[in-house]
Amino acid sequence: MVTPMPVPTAPAEHETTTRSSSSPSVIVVGLQSLSLAVIRHLVADGIRVVVSASPQDLGRHRDELESLGVEMSAAGVGSAARLTAAGLATAAAVILTDDDDALNVDFALGIRRLRKDVPLLVRIFDRVTREYLHESIGDVRMLSIGDTAAKEFATLALATFTEHSERVIQRRIHARRWWLTRPTFDRVLLLALLCHFMLVGVATLYFSYALDLSPVDAMYFVASTVTTVGYGDISLRQAHHTAKFVGMFLMFVGTALVAVMLAFFTGWVVDRRLDVLRGRVPVRRGGHVVIGGAGDVGYRVAELLKEQHHRVVVVERDASSRNVEALRSDGCHVIIGNLSVDESLNLAAVDCAAAVVAVTNSDSTNLEVALKVRKRNSSIPVVIRLVSPELSHYVTDRRDAIARSPVEIAATAFVEEVQKILREGRAI
Repeated sequence: MVTPMPVPTAPAEHETTTRSSSSPSVIVVGLQSLSLAVIRHLVADGIRVVVSASPQDLGRHRDELESLGVEMSAAGVGSAARLTAAGLATAAAVILTDDDDALNVDFALGIRRLRKDVPLLVRIFDRVTREYLHESIGDVRMLSIGDTAAKEFATLALATFTEHSERVIQRRIHARRWWLTRPTFDRVLLLALLCHFMLVGVATLYFSYALDLSPVDAMYFVASTVTTVGYGDISLRQAHHTAKFVGMFLMFVGTALVAVMLAFFTGWVVDRRLDVLRGRVPVRRGGHVVIGGAGDVGYRVAELLKEQHHRVVVVERDASSRNVEALRSDGCHVIIGNLSVDESLNLAAVDCAAAVVAVTNSDSTNLEVALKVRKRNSSIPVVIRLVSPELSHYVTDRRDAIARSPVEIAATAFVEEVQKILREGRAI
């Protein structure tokens, strides 16, 4: 039975609720969203839990913690020694789930000085720090919400690649081929080309008659005149005055038309180059995976899918994101834009995609992507990231998308590690 913890007006340095139990406990440090999810899973599995957090955090979540039957230890933040009051000496494991990497590292090092054999499960965001501590601290397991969630999202995306979905993709590609291949032209350019070809044709016929040339020689002469690279072999010096006037007209008009076409061609080349730099190059083939968001989760999902030899298209709204160039270097097609906007959906050729994975930091954006893709074609599998577990279950049950909460994914991973520790008999 949990002894109710009074709500202090001026809390003492630390207070602990007592609970008579001979079973080893698992200490959870912190009371963020991940901490609460881990606590709920541990309690559901019948594992004794002790929560160590600041009096303010315990006060905010006191009702839920008491209803779950967990023990509470109110302690000042930043001191691992205070975990002694939470039963560190007999704990089966300690879970550090604070959002701050530095705080978790300080706690882990402090706990290891107090007790060298207690298993530690630590949430570390930075990969370098995670690998360093894993190698230097004994019996510690590092977990990251980003990496753990990315594996789940990649697995869900890969699960959609079935023989049936491949046939559906081919039908989508065929149905959208008009959009992928239909060229677009500028009307001024089309008019300039038409006038140019008409001028060359008429001039060829005229000079073939006026200079007594074969059609090929006449066309050669016209091309030399228009491009102003003549005259060396055929000239108008001995020709009739009319032919000379026609030749001069051809020079002026032909040069102007060539200048117009060169200007359009140069503009087209510059635009294409700018589109590449701005990440606005459309996808021309189907059967790819579209990933919304190039954050740490999106970057890791792209890596995992590339390892499975799948073509990946990443849509990221922040052109300065540190992962954009890294993804391009890895061979991913990166589009700068907002995947919830129709223009970006078209650039990414979503209608021809094998799957869409929306893992931006905004739940509303991810949900909007899912609804827009579903409106376009409900047969396209969509996997989205939603922090809210209840909303993710609701969206999945409605079949609007396959929604997963990264917090729930990470909490499950932490609990599985605790169960492994208990099965391995490390509990005292």
